[in-house]
Amino acid sequence: MLDLLGLIGGTVTELPFEYSCSAQGLSPDVVSGTVTAEGKIRNLAGLIVLNAKITLDARVVCARCGQEFNTGFSFDIEQKLTDKLENTDNDEFILLEDGKFDEAEFIRSSMILEMPGRFLCSNDCKGLCPKCGKNLNESPCSCDTRDIDPRLSVLAKYFENE
Repeated sequence: MLDLLGLIGGTVTELPFEYSCSAQGLSPDVVSGTVTAEGKIRNLAGLIVLNAKITLDARVVCARCGQEFNTGFSFDIEQKLTDKLENTDNDEFILLEDGKFDEAEFIRSSMILEMPGRFLCSNDCKGLCPKCGKNLNESPCSCDTRDIDPRLSVLAKYFENE
């Protein structure tokens, strides 16, 4: 937790911060890794503003083929903070409790919102064969890939015998 009372009171105009935590738990696809953030919180004539760069470096599981791979991405974020709100439905500001700011919760929730919904080892990942489960990126399988209407499956069995 960061104590921002000096910033709110005006005795301090800028507070730099760095934060790092495990990436596990952000998504079921994240195997290991870290989330780091570096930035500053400034008092701009009574307006408290957080600016940070948040970075993910992680080992994740591909959503198509199930293989683990390393990935990383980063994004910049700006957030306004306040110690009092007139309208509690205002989501433009984060309300500070007793002048304290929970940077851990803010960074984790920001990462979850910005993180891709699924990770792919490559844009042209072929995935797994739906019949035998073979990784099609390594080599093609010998499964019959023809789509047969289930209503005509009896006829398909007839032609297999010939």
